[in-house]
Amino acid sequence: MSDGAANPNPGPASSAPDVPDRLSPGISRSIAISLTAVPVMHGIGQSLIFAILPAVARDIGIDENGVGLIYMLPAIAWSLATAWWGHRCDTWDRKPILLLSLLGFAASLLIFALASAGAYAGWYGAGLLWTLILMSRLLYSALSSGALPAAQAYVIALTPPARRTIAIGRLTAAWNLGTLMGPGVIGVLAVFGLLTPLFATAAFAMLVWLGVRRGLDPQPPQRSHGAPTLRMSPFDPRIRSVLLIGLCGSISQATLLQTLAYTFMDRIGVATADAPRVVGIALMLAALATLFSQTVLVPRLGAAPRKLESLGLTINLCAFAGLAISTSSLSVWLATLLCGLGYGLVRPGNIARASLSVQADEQGAIAGLNGALWSAGFIVTPIFAMPLHRIDPRLPFVAAGAVILVALLLSRHRS
Repeated sequence: MSDGAANPNPGPASSAPDVPDRLSPGISRSIAISLTAVPVMHGIGQSLIFAILPAVARDIGIDENGVGLIYMLPAIAWSLATAWWGHRCDTWDRKPILLLSLLGFAASLLIFALASAGAYAGWYGAGLLWTLILMSRLLYSALSSGALPAAQAYVIALTPPARRTIAIGRLTAAWNLGTLMGPGVIGVLAVFGLLTPLFATAAFAMLVWLGVRRGLDPQPPQRSHGAPTLRMSPFDPRIRSVLLIGLCGSISQATLLQTLAYTFMDRIGVATADAPRVVGIALMLAALATLFSQTVLVPRLGAAPRKLESLGLTINLCAFAGLAISTSSLSVWLATLLCGLGYGLVRPGNIARASLSVQADEQGAIAGLNGALWSAGFIVTPIFAMPLHRIDPRLPFVAAGAVILVALLLSRHRS
């Protein structure tokens, strides 16, 4: 098992045929299934939160600013915790980190569901419900933020550099597979109550925890010549432009996710009761497109990470222009699908560029920093997205398009 030396100027990714049951040729099927299950669960949880939270908030009386804080404050915690967990992934066994992330995921959904059920029963009002939901999301950020750095470091340790873009693409595709499954979970289970999908997903997460505990081998981190692992700075010249592009991608993605439900309700005229279903369709289409990008286009194009990144950003720029002029649910769905297609190229390209820019014993640290920047947009976005939405529901998408343009210029500039 070898990471291989880092290469700051990687060549084109391998165009070898896809291997559907493995993340990489060096990873067994049982390990691949275990690693895939973790981001799948997190993807399901993300689609549930963004589809259900706005509807619960409207029903109980939590305004848009309150919802924005529920998005923003846990995002701050997530960014800080992801960087911390990333460093731990270079010094601790990665399997316990993955197991802990699933426990945090299940507990946070259960608290969210129980708190909302109490508010619907009339036991307390919007203020206490807001506090309890915020606590559930902070718990999720603290414990579950180690999942992706640990999974990414685990995969990279078993993957040669030439296959890294494809392996990372498949790992991030697993998250989007979960996002794709989320609307199905809502559609099947919401007939038994709006909160039923939350309870069911928490239970399923514990089944995944058992599978990961049995199916994943321990993986102590590797060290170079016994040297201690140093903390990595986001201003390291090897990675700073790549991380900034990740931040721009995160801001635009957070803008889409945080304003999507309000776009349907306030701009298209969708009723509050129908919002979870309509948003779920949009998220499903985006996830399908992202899954197609990461499992079909990334291996088939065989392009260098920078080219994937630039192509995806160009697609996203067109998508946000479409969102800004959309006047119907269908047009919003199509633009959201295009967003998913672009992000399916941007993120594996960006993550692979960052990974190939550092050494083998820095993979956990770079995964943590990259994950922190990819979630930092959820900190920044509520500051401008919600106020812009109140002025004109099109303005958040105009702002997101401007951010994408900055990222595209950075990606095309060879630093």
